[in-house]
Amino acid sequence: MSGISSYIDRQRIRMAYENVYAGIIIIGVVGLVTDQVLAWLGRRLFPWTGAPPSRFFAVLRAPFRRFLPVRKTAA
Repeated sequence: MSGISSYIDRQRIRMAYENVYAGIIIIGVVGLVTDQVLAWLGRRLFPWTGAPPSRFFAVLRAPFRRFLPVRKTAA
């Protein structure tokens, strides 16, 4: 028995709830990253679908906007 689910279960049995929450957060982060990567791949592989770009990375970049180079967009 291996994997993040069994790790969470073992930590639950040991009553190490901080590790249980850490495992749950890891599952969420992995899911979010996987979703964003697949959405990006979909836009690159199937550009004719016209899917709007994800705002996820724009939200992450917002606090650092003044430090990042400005990209010119075609009008």
